[in-house]
This record gives sequence, structure tokens and C-alpha cells, in this order.
Amino acid sequence: MKCAHGKNIAITLLLAGATALCTSNAYSFGSDESGNIHEQLTQEALKSTICDANLKLIMKGVSAADVAGAEGAKDPRRHFKTGEITKCLALVDREKRKLLNFAHTADTDEKSRARVLYLFGQVLHTLQDFYSRSNYIELREHQFKDDLYSMDLADWTDLQQAESKIGTLLKFEGFDKSTPNSEEGKKSISGTNYYRVARELALRETQRQWNLMETLIRNKSEKRANEVIVGITQAPCSVKVANEILNDEKPDLVPDL
Repeated sequence: MKCAHGKNIAITLLLAGATALCTSNAYSFGSDESGNIHEQLTQEALKSTICDANLKLIMKGVSAADVAGAEGAKDPRRHFKTGEITKCLALVDREKRKLLNFAHTADTDEKSRARVLYLFGQVLHTLQDFYSRSNYIELREHQFKDDLYSMDLADWTDLQQAESKIGTLLKFEGFDKSTPNSEEGKKSISGTNYYRVARELALRETQRQWNLMETLIRNKSEKRANEVIVGITQAPCSVKVANEILNDEKPDLVPDL
């Protein structure tokens, strides 16, 4: 998966060693007393880009994998619970390919548009979880101790290449930063805590993924690109059509809007 940033992620910090398997049952960026954190940061990242009706459908997709008993909840790749970066990102790429196929008619077909939005939410869920589930921040914090919020985002391509060649120091067990009250999340660090840093990185990743997805759609749609993008961002999906798409996802037990 192509990284949108030109920065190197100081790969030497992440090289050598084995990736740990994750056996925890907790889902990162789940819910706290303020509501679903996945949905909150998705809304914050995209509210100025995508109309309310369509953003709600993305938020359905982003939270679907945490519904108890849902197919997505049972797939460890959706939460970086396998500890295998390549397998998790392969799932993300599969969802993106499906999304791009539906995007071709998203400006004229409301159901296609709804599927694009829902699938994009599923993509976001997995990539948001990386920051709250792994020790990515812990490995890099000393480089950014003066401004943790300026930490660069993961270079997905470099991480996959490193994993396939010599392994990484990334681990996915015991680093839960999913809520402000989780043991790791509430730990103080340079005037903030791990949860806030993970949330900020996930927020920026969400914005980056939309920019990347828009570029992919434009490349695929070519002359119709503007119409497709405007359709996805500004042509509201009706509640009726949105619920039809959600009902097609019955294996995921997604509640209607």
C-alpha cells in the first residue's frame, strides 16, 4: 500500500526482532463514557469534507467491526490482533479495491455510493487501530519528546518490507491505548498521555486516507473524477438506501441508521 508521505520513519527503530502475536480480547479505540471513539475521531477528521448523511454511513462502517458477534469483530486482521502487519494491510487493500470498483458509479448510483462510504469506514477502523494497539508510539517517542503530536505517521510500505525481510520491533500485546482510562493510555508522557497521542495519529491517518482515496478515485475515474468525488462527498445517501446497504451486511449485525 503506497504511503502518501515522503518522510522516512526511522526504520532502524522498527527493524530486527519478532512481531508478537496478540491474544487480547479488547478492541482498540472502542467506546468510553463519551461514546464510540472510532466514530468520534472519524467525524472530527472528515466533517468539513463529507456531508453529514454520508459521514454517518462512514461512521457505521468504522464501528461495525466492534459490534459483538459481528464477522468483522471476529476477524483479528481488522484490529491488528494477528501481529502480522502484511496480513492486516492486505485486508485493507482488498477493501480498497472493492471500494474503487463501486466508486466508478458512485455519482449516478446511490447504492454504489453507499457501499463506497461503508467500505471506507471499514478501512479506517483497521488503520486507526494500529496506533492504539501497537507500540509504534513507544518505539518512537524519544525522537519527538519535545512535540509528540508532530510524530510522523506510519510508512506502511516500509513496515511491510521490513517485516518480510528481517522482522520488526513492533508489538501488539500489552500496549492498549484505546481509551483515556486504559492502563497504557493514561500513562503520562511529556505533558500528555499515550491515549491522546494515539488518537491524534489516528485522526491524522484518517485525513491522510481520505486524501489518498480521493487520489485513487481520481486516477481511476479520470474525466468523470470531479463528478464522482462530489457525489461521494456531497450527494446525501437517503436513509432508505443506507439501511438497504447495512442490511446487506447482516453477517456484521450492523444496526440501521
